[in-house]
Amino acid sequence: ALKINPNNEDAIYELAYCYELTKNYEEAISTFKRVIDKTPYNGHAWFNLGAAYQAFGEFEKALTAFDYVILIDEGFHAAYFNKANVLVRLDRHADAIELYKKALAFDILDSLIYFYIGDCYDHIGDFKNALVHFEKSLKKDETMAEAWIGASSALDELNRELEALEYAKNALHLDPENGDYHCFLAGLQMKYDLLIESADSFEKAITNGYIHEDLWEDYTQLSLSMKNYDLARSIID
Repeated sequence: ALKINPNNEDAIYELAYCYELTKNYEEAISTFKRVIDKTPYNGHAWFNLGAAYQAFGEFEKALTAFDYVILIDEGFHAAYFNKANVLVRLDRHADAIELYKKALAFDILDSLIYFYIGDCYDHIGDFKNALVHFEKSLKKDETMAEAWIGASSALDELNRELEALEYAKNALHLDPENGDYHCFLAGLQMKYDLLIESADSFEKAITNGYIHEDLWEDYTQLSLSMKNYDLARSIID
């Protein structure tokens, strides 16, 4: 279909979907470059070229492709969103925030975008703005468990302990089998000297598949703080 009409949007996205399924990003890049050679103002081809570069880890080239999309069509909302995601991968969180805010103007994926903005603010240490945007995300979708966790982390950084615990528990109410969230709550409880509760949360984290090294280190430290040396030995073993 692309050979007949390179401006065929449906064909472009169907082809991009096939490349995504097969993870054949090199061929995707080659194909969309050929389409652009024939139709240089084809925003959809530029966008999928950028997405292929993004998936392939060629982030600077992805940024360039998304810039061309925006030059061709300032209303191409997905280009702002994808470019922001690439900037995050490059640890350019302040720049990503500006792009996410532009994406918000299109009233699409607003709950997710508010969450991503909050996460960016968290990475640059602006916990007040992080909390503001996590809570905006939750106002749009209170079932977003990761936003409850993000807000809990920000509240912890702002020394609002009771709220931090409450928000973490809200996340677990939504996703009770998430080992990462149990481990996060265990860390808060340990920090706030809720040692018995923390031990219970560590056990739930393990039960739900969170078995990373940081858990074993923290759980061992907790058991020593509780003077439960048998538990400490069993964790180490």
